[in-house]
Amino acid sequence: SISSGGGVDNTDSSVGPAIATAADNTDLVSAREYWKLDKNEDIKKVNGKGKVIAIIDTGLKKNHKAFGGKHIVHRNFIKVGDCDDTTDLDTIQYHGTKCAAIAAGSYFANCTDKEGIPVRKDIFPGGVAPEADLIICRVSNREDPKPFIEALNWIANYEDEETGRHVDVVSLSFRFPQEISDKDQEEMEKEIDNLNQRGTLCVAAAGNDGKREENPIGFPAIFGKVICVGAHNRHGIAADFTAQGNNIDAMAPGVNVWAPAPSTKIKAMEICDGTSYASPAIAGLICLLQQYKDENNVQGKKLTNYSNMKNVLRKLSKSPGHYDQKEGYGPILPLTITDIEHAIKTC
Repeated sequence: SISSGGGVDNTDSSVGPAIATAADNTDLVSAREYWKLDKNEDIKKVNGKGKVIAIIDTGLKKNHKAFGGKHIVHRNFIKVGDCDDTTDLDTIQYHGTKCAAIAAGSYFANCTDKEGIPVRKDIFPGGVAPEADLIICRVSNREDPKPFIEALNWIANYEDEETGRHVDVVSLSFRFPQEISDKDQEEMEKEIDNLNQRGTLCVAAAGNDGKREENPIGFPAIFGKVICVGAHNRHGIAADFTAQGNNIDAMAPGVNVWAPAPSTKIKAMEICDGTSYASPAIAGLICLLQQYKDENNVQGKKLTNYSNMKNVLRKLSKSPGHYDQKEGYGPILPLTITDIEHAIKTC
């Protein structure tokens, strides 16, 4: 099972508390609200339109209300019995469904818990880039990196039949153990390098091991050409479980996050923790930054380059001149057009 990346396998102590009670959900946070993306009309217009986010994860329950009206392409990289057509399947706690909603889900009201019972805060404000298209690549076994490597290769060659668009950013919310073979490590890094050369950025969850392991940040987040993401709470304080090290490039909300719940109810939501839920938030933010630069002809280096994007994210953070192994450069602050333009122009 996919664990350590952020809340899938609750039997793994490295994951941290994954689920809280949905009914009393007034302390929850979403990246969209934390970054105040709906507070400013100029910012609100930057919604990810024209961008494509790929989620390599456990699949997607596409009939959930968070995906109403969205353009979604599915690709399955694992076989279930004799059937490969698993385009509406997410059997592992909706992990992939949660990540997709956080990156690019649609706004909806009247949320419920798993049983369909109304909750106190009944609005899902939407993902960070609600107008972005989604590519869902279904993989589920972190002991076998081959489906993951195949998905990376497929994404690099993807072109939408209708629009001709390629993938702008890939969100990776899982962590392979250090024990995977050198060959698999090399192939994985080669595919990530290939994506970067084509202008597709890769974002990965740092992991939920804190400092409990000698190398708490694993593959793929540890690769230099991947944007490694840690988690913080609604006050901007790094989560106790977020993996620590010298690789943290950005922080995003990952504690008490509001996301789709495994249920037959299409508006069911639950509260979850993990760096898994911080990574897709940064993937969505990258789309917003690229969209704003393109639409407004902002001068500056290309934001399809991983190094430039890391610099932009650093400049938007609380402490851009100070690095901490747990906090990175601190939380990304609520966004303003002035800050975005300055970060892009000076990256």
